[in-house]
Amino acid sequence: NGIVSLGLRDAWSGLSNNSGIGRIFGGGLGLFMIPFVLVGVAVATGALYSFVALFAPRYEVKMGDGRLVPGRSTSIQWRRSGGQGQPRDFLLLLVGREEATYSQGTSTSTAKSVFHERVLFETTVPLAMDQGRVDLTVPSDGVPTFHGKHNKIRWLVCIRATVPRLPDLNDEREITVTALSKEELP
Repeated sequence: NGIVSLGLRDAWSGLSNNSGIGRIFGGGLGLFMIPFVLVGVAVATGALYSFVALFAPRYEVKMGDGRLVPGRSTSIQWRRSGGQGQPRDFLLLLVGREEATYSQGTSTSTAKSVFHERVLFETTVPLAMDQGRVDLTVPSDGVPTFHGKHNKIRWLVCIRATVPRLPDLNDEREITVTALSKEELP
């Protein structure tokens, strides 16, 4: 970013001396510096966004005891554990997602597909956002969690909240859904 600051200093002095755009782009140095300036601004913006996100609300999530299998329920609790700002709205979701990792040439990509999404709790009441408890039921036809080399079936509890003047909260906690045992099968 030191080189970028030199380019910005030259551009600013060109504008402040009323020599205009011709001075900035004269000789090609300004054109050469444009990509570096844009990358520097993007990095600085990302760093500022990450710093501000440190102050966003944080939540702890706890699941009830026992195995979580398709068709059965357990309780889930959340509690605000810190951060600044009051969310405008709060949403707790159960999400089932399939992830497939594949390669094309030298690049690797991961495709994600949501196969189940259900709202567990939704509110705009500030007191209800700080802590609460709901029942979580995996659908009876739900598939168990699976982690293969290139494929995954994941179950997530997602917290989403809109926070004024701060980055929105979008937190995911993975939960494990196990298969029914032989004795439990119908």
